[in-house]
Amino acid sequence: MRKLKVEFFPSRCVGNGICASISPEYFDVKEKKAVLAGAEARGNALALEKEFIDVEAEDVLEAARHCPTNAIKVTDDATGEVLVSVTVDQESAREVIAEY
Repeated sequence: MRKLKVEFFPSRCVGNGICASISPEYFDVKEKKAVLAGAEARGNALALEKEFIDVEAEDVLEAARHCPTNAIKVTDDATGEVLVSVTVDQESAREVIAEY
């Protein structure tokens, strides 16, 4: 078991659904945006704090890691360590140019 705090920021979400495909127990896509099941509104985020069984915790972490817009933050509730951040690391960011 692992107690995590999951914060989802809907304003960042583009609705591609990767979170729902990785962690369907906790994420779904409705009206072109993801939703976090069981979450409550906290400011501009939806938050869920709970004890996850290990496989669910790994699924939620993977969903957050794969979010293309960094809309999901996961914190270890016991230690306060941010496991998946919503901040973009500017040092490793690269510009991508698409030509059509």
